Amino acid sequence: MHRILALLAALVAFALPGPLAADPADITAASRSVVRVALVSIDGRDASLVGHGSGFAVAPDLIVTNAHVIADMAEDDTLQILIIPPQGQRGWGAKVVAFSPRNDLALLKVIGG
Repeated sequence: MHRILALLAALVAFALPGPLAADPADITAASRSVVRVALVSIDGRDASLVGHGSGFAVAPDLIVTNAHVIADMAEDDTLQILIIPPQGQRGWGAKVVAFSPRNDLALLKVIGG
């Protein structure tokens, strides 16, 4: 009986698929869609970073991020969202299109991108 169980366990172990290697081109393409979502406090000409997180593009002008990244905006109207691309050279403003604290997701629309 123990031999049969050992044989079955060995067969199951060999039947399991091995780890898959990601195609480097796919990784490069996916990394271009990842952006930094920054929450910035604007006071006249001064700006200070309040918080930040990551997001990813789902369309040329739409970004998905976690709702907790931008949650402070509900209580402070001086806060603005800044989308910073992977190259980090220039950022764009964004506005909230949809916000779901329950699912911890937010959809942002890039302004002037």
